[in-house]
Amino acid sequence: MTKMTVAMRTWEWRVKPAETARFVDFSKKAKSWFEANGASVRLWQKNVAGPESGTWLFACEFPSVEKYGAAMDKALTDATFAADAAAFTASGAAENVGNTLVIEVPL
Repeated sequence: MTKMTVAMRTWEWRVKPAETARFVDFSKKAKSWFEANGASVRLWQKNVAGPESGTWLFACEFPSVEKYGAAMDKALTDATFAADAAAFTASGAAENVGNTLVIEVPL
């Protein structure tokens, strides 16, 4: 049996302290969208991370690279997803300080 290669996409945010609730609310919306499109979603806060301490990491794990690609294709054409993301970005509640796509290397 061939093992599927897992893909994980992350977005790292520096959240303004007074905007934590807004950030978490947006993360809940994003979680619903990504889960509906095949991802397992987690939200992390970096606590012992040197200069990155206090940043937040929104992580979406997809069971395969193909499922990740399909979700990203849909994100590009989903008007509601785009409007929600644009509204959050315009709010200034958080600054996106990093994005990562990691692909599992099966051992």
